[in-house]
Amino acid sequence: MKAMTAVRSDRGTTAAPGAVWESDPAVLEAYANEFPFAHVADRILALRANLGWTQQELAERAGTTQSVIARAESGRHSFRIDLLDRIASAAGVNWWPQFDPLLAAKPDVGHGPANVVVAPGW
Repeated sequence: MKAMTAVRSDRGTTAAPGAVWESDPAVLEAYANEFPFAHVADRILALRANLGWTQQELAERAGTTQSVIARAESGRHSFRIDLLDRIASAAGVNWWPQFDPLLAAKPDVGHGPANVVVAPGW
């Protein structure tokens, strides 16, 4: 698992899987196990980066603590849906879940990636 940790930077960003990753299901499974919430975490981090905010600034605007934002951006921890509501509200955007239709067609999949789509508020 140590190799999987190296894929995440010290800021919690996810490196895009390269050809080796994409061709090795065992590596992809290990990554998914270590970072089960990476899809959502990366969206939060990208939103914050686009706004030019620190974790502390986002936390203050969303009514939470910097450590909650850091945990959400790590991709390793679950969090409550209302945190996404508060983050979106603080940033002036909307969010909605986007489920992978390929996963819905596979009954043997216990859980799979769900993306969070962030769009400018209207």
